[in-house]
Amino acid sequence: MKIRSLFIVLIGTLGVPLVAEGNDFDWYFIGGFTVFPEGTSVEVANTEGYGNRWGVGFQINNFFGLEFARDSAPAMNDSVIVENFELDFEDTITNYDIKAAYNRFSSFVGTFAVPVSKSTNIVGKVGYANYSYRSKVEFESKSGLQFSGKLEEDFGLTPTASLGVEFPFGKGFGPKPAIELAVTKVFEEEVESVWGTVSFLLRF
Repeated sequence: MKIRSLFIVLIGTLGVPLVAEGNDFDWYFIGGFTVFPEGTSVEVANTEGYGNRWGVGFQINNFFGLEFARDSAPAMNDSVIVENFELDFEDTITNYDIKAAYNRFSSFVGTFAVPVSKSTNIVGKVGYANYSYRSKVEFESKSGLQFSGKLEEDFGLTPTASLGVEFPFGKGFGPKPAIELAVTKVFEEEVESVWGTVSFLLRF
């Protein structure tokens, strides 16, 4: 909700004067995947693997733009969740059922593109991200303790930045596709995440 509100406020703040100046916006859609390397820490879990990403943005002019995206991180490992519950309750869990959902990073960033050739742009992004996770947990411990509920948390907004290379391909009429390779960092103390992204952009 915080990200959505920020998105609306910034769009309104930037959009009204730009429309008045007669700028033509280039909208684009984002689809792709995220690569979380070994050693990535998502609160209590060491996480590696792949997630998906999607989003939308628009180019204000040749250099500046705004972008909203959602990246999914691999869900926390069941054994990690069990170990943490055992430490909290000082008990041994004998039976459990865990339905772990993907962790989510929602981000809103300003983009800055620097053309280095006709087919290559260096792209920097700075803004805010929101990390949240949710899992459904049921377990029974050795002492007979039973638990059924959700394990979830929302960490609020945290700064994020990324640096990447965009390769546009496609000229003329109609949608203009491009591919972007980037490295992203989230500056949250409990979410020490640096990941790579491969994004496919379709500009209109």
